[in-house]
Amino acid sequence: MKILPKISFSLLYFLLAACMLTACANTAGFPQAAMPVPAEPAMPQAQEPAGDLTVYLEASFANPLSDHPVYRRILDFKKKYPQVNLTFASPSGGLSDYEAREAEITRLNAELLAGGGPDLFLMGQRLTSCNLFPDLQKSMRNGAFLNCTPWMNAYGIHLAGNDYWPCLMQAGQVDGNQYIVPLSFDFLAALADGGTLSECGFSQKSAEKDTQSFLLQCFQAYQKTGTTTNLEEDLSVYLAQPLLDYNSGTVHLGDEAVRNMLELNRNVHTNADWIQGMADFLQESRNSGMQGFAPCEARRLHDGKRLFEIGPYSGIASSAWALSALSDQAQILVPSNEKGGVTALVKSCGMINANTQNANAAAALLAWLLEEDGQSMGAWPGTLLQAPVLKSAFLPSAAAYYERQKNIWWLSPTPEQKQLFKKQTGNDFIEKNDSEKQEYLQCLGQPLSKECMQALLHRLEKINAAHLQSFWYDSVSTAQTAGDMPLSQVYQSYLNGDIELDELIRTLTPLLELYLYE
Repeated sequence: MKILPKISFSLLYFLLAACMLTACANTAGFPQAAMPVPAEPAMPQAQEPAGDLTVYLEASFANPLSDHPVYRRILDFKKKYPQVNLTFASPSGGLSDYEAREAEITRLNAELLAGGGPDLFLMGQRLTSCNLFPDLQKSMRNGAFLNCTPWMNAYGIHLAGNDYWPCLMQAGQVDGNQYIVPLSFDFLAALADGGTLSECGFSQKSAEKDTQSFLLQCFQAYQKTGTTTNLEEDLSVYLAQPLLDYNSGTVHLGDEAVRNMLELNRNVHTNADWIQGMADFLQESRNSGMQGFAPCEARRLHDGKRLFEIGPYSGIASSAWALSALSDQAQILVPSNEKGGVTALVKSCGMINANTQNANAAAALLAWLLEEDGQSMGAWPGTLLQAPVLKSAFLPSAAAYYERQKNIWWLSPTPEQKQLFKKQTGNDFIEKNDSEKQEYLQCLGQPLSKECMQALLHRLEKINAAHLQSFWYDSVSTAQTAGDMPLSQVYQSYLNGDIELDELIRTLTPLLELYLYE
C-alpha cells in the first residue's frame, strides 16, 4: 500500500530531536548459537558441463511467453552446452495458484529433506522463494547450500574482486565462503524534478546525513510551499545495522538507531493523508494510459505538486522515465542510512544445492549468469528494474530493460506467441490497435540522462551495508503454523498505534533470541 504523507508538526519535532541523538544504546548480547559448518569441498576443476541439471526458477520467469531475461539466458546456456539435460522446477506463482503452489513447495521440501531437490536455486523475494527458504541466513548456516567460492574461481568468476558493488557479495558469505551468490539488488531512491527542488529550497547537503535528515528537508519544503512527498516502503529495512545479527547472535530492536527509524516509520505512517492521495491517484489514472501510476506521478513531480517520489529504485524507474519525457531535470537521489552510506537489498540470488549430484554443471550455469553479458540483459530476473551486482553492467542493464519494455511482446505478437497465449490462458489474444500502442509508448517515457545515471553510479560506490532479505515481511518467521507471521502482525499493530515501541521490543526480542538458537 502506498503512503502519501502530509508530515505534521509532531514529525518535525521528532526529527529534530532524533538528529540530536548521538549515543548508541546496546542490547545485552548472548553467546552465539552453535551452527554447523558445511564440509569444504575438494578444489574443483572446471569441466565441460554435461548430464542432468534441475534449476529452481518460478513459473512466472520460466515462461517462454513472457520471455524474461533470466529464462532467455538459461536457454542460451543450453544452446552452448547441448549435452546438459536441463529441466526446470517451477512452482506456480501468484495468489490465484495458492493451493497448487503450496503442494509443489511441500513436495520440493520433502525432496530436500530426503537429500535431493533441484541442483541450482535461482530466486528472489517472491512467494515461492519465501516458502522454500523462509530464512536464507539460517539456511546458509545450516548447510543447505554448497560453498560456491572454489567453483566460481574454477570458472573464472572471482567474487572477491572489485567488479561488484561494495558489500553485496559479503551478504551471502559465512567465514569468507560464498554460499549465496547475489545476482541483483535494490536500494532506497528519491525521484525529483530539479526545478521543483530548487524552488522549494531543498538542501541536498543538509539531507545527506541520514534518512531522517532527508525527510526533515522534505518537511521544511512542505512547510514553505505545501509540496508533499510520496513515501512508499518500510524505512527500517534500509538501516545499515541488521535488526537480527546472525554473526554475533544478537537482536538489535532496542538499539538507538533502530528505535529512531521505527519511530520515524510510525510518525510518517500515522500522519499520512494517504486516503485522499489514493483517491486523487485513482481519479487521474482513469485517463493516464495503460501504465497508470507512472504518468500520474511524473506529472505531479513536473508540475511541482510533489517534491519527491521515494521508494525502491526498481519501483520508481518507470516514473523516472515518464518524468524524463516531461523534463530534462529528472534527478534520482539516494538517501543515506544511519552510517552515512547506502544500504543495498539483495533482490535475487543463486545457490547450489548441497545435495547436488552435478555441482559442475550447476556452477557452470551460475558462472554464466554472473558474466557481463548475462548481467547486462536487464531486469535480472525480476519484473521491475533491478540493479545488477556487476558494476560495469549497470548502465547496459538499464538500457536493455528499457528496450525490452519498448518492444514488449504483446505490442506485436508473433503467431507462435498468440498460440502460446491461448494455450496458457484459454483465451484468444486481443490485438492492440495503433492508438493503444502509441499510448503505451508515450506513457513509457524516455531513458534518464547520462548525467543522472552517472551521479547514481557515483552514489552507489557508497554502499556500506547489504541485506539478504527484509526483516518484517520477507524473512524471519517465528511461527509454528504455516501462514502465521507474528513479526509482521506485531509490527503492523505498532504502526497502527495499537501498541508502543517498548512493547514491540519486549514482545519480539525474546522470541528472536530463541529463534537464533533453534
